[in-house]
Parts: sequence; C-alpha cells; structure tokens
Amino acid sequence: MNAFPGVEEGTSWGMPTFRVRGKVLLKAAPGVQELLVGAEPEKFFIPPYQGPFGWIGVHMDRNEDREIAFHVRQAYRLVAPKKLLSLLSEDQD
Repeated sequence: MNAFPGVEEGTSWGMPTFRVRGKVLLKAAPGVQELLVGAEPEKFFIPPYQGPFGWIGVHMDRNEDREIAFHVRQAYRLVAPKKLLSLLSEDQD
C-alpha cells in the first residue's frame, strides 16, 4: 500500500494506531461501522473509546491486505484535510 500524506503511526491503548494530523484512522462513514461489525465480527470490531464516535477496529490477521487497503483509503478521505487529499496519487483514488 502506498503511503498517505501526513499519516503517522503511534500507539494508543496498547495497540498500533495511524493518525492524520491527530485524527485516528479508521473512521467509518455513518452506518458503515454497524454494517461491517454486524456482517463480519470476526474481522471488525468496535474499539473502546473511539468506537462510539464511528471508528472501526480491524483484526489485521483476519483481513486480506486489499481489504485493509480499501478501508484505509476510505478512512483517509474522511479525516484528512483537503490540502493533504490533493496530494494523493491517482492510484490511491
């Protein structure tokens, strides 16, 4: 997966996290969190603390790379500032 402008890796609650200017990935569009967790609870979960605000948790070892890449792209578009979005390469759109 290509790098996304402004993304930083960190740790929160003992787990790896990725942030764009302080906003944690993976944010989901309204309704998506419930859909993913409801359909595939073995792959996705509602994380403590951030879950009530629409973020999703991903079991990295239970998802294919292409699935994770898709959700990261979607989340990045939800939280990244317009200036950083304009820096995305065409293959990330």
